[in-house]
Amino acid sequence: MNTSLFDKLRVTSLAIFFLLSSSAFAQDSCDNIPLYYDQILQEVSKKNPEAISQLPDCFRLDRTLILKAVLIDPSQFQNAADTLQEDQIFISRLLKISPEILQFAAPEVRSDPAFMEKATYLNRPALQYASWTLLDNKLFMRRMIEIDSLNYKFASDRLKLLPEFATRAFSDNGLLLEFAPQQIKSDKKLVKIAVMSNVAALSFAADLLKEDKELKKLATIQSSIKSP
Repeated sequence: MNTSLFDKLRVTSLAIFFLLSSSAFAQDSCDNIPLYYDQILQEVSKKNPEAISQLPDCFRLDRTLILKAVLIDPSQFQNAADTLQEDQIFISRLLKISPEILQFAAPEVRSDPAFMEKATYLNRPALQYASWTLLDNKLFMRRMIEIDSLNYKFASDRLKLLPEFATRAFSDNGLLLEFAPQQIKSDKKLVKIAVMSNVAALSFAADLLKEDKELKKLATIQSSIKSP
């Protein structure tokens, strides 16, 4: 269908989706994908759950269409073809838009330590969408916390309980105490490390330690030191 005929028919968005989903029309539409970008993206902006999911495979494989759709709604990546959800180069481009798209990437992508490390350089919070096996991998998470202490918040609870991990994270950013398990928040030695890094960390300590005289005094001293 050429552009002039398309205009003459004045096809509505819903009619377009009906036509695109019909096998008889599929081949012609696949040869002219750009003609339908605007109508499809209008449906994406309207939060139409079938805006892309019900389209022929050729549309779900179209990188330009998926890129434009993700710019409007990152969750649309779940409707991309499997090939794109496995394409690390394409996913890297989309990561610059939003880390959310990673939750719809193929499992083998989210389980790839090299790729997930690279993902955090492209979009800092990306690690939260890594596979559970990586977030519970001691060697991998130790390295990720060394690279950026913020990654402590994404570690499995098992690893967050390790004093080694908590010490590394809190020494750099005491406010990460907020994301620690209660057992860590009740550990005076670790809370002290967090408070020395940031006095506001005391507000995230266990209730009993919030009233600890030594810690309160330390917070006061640290505040007076940093004030000037």
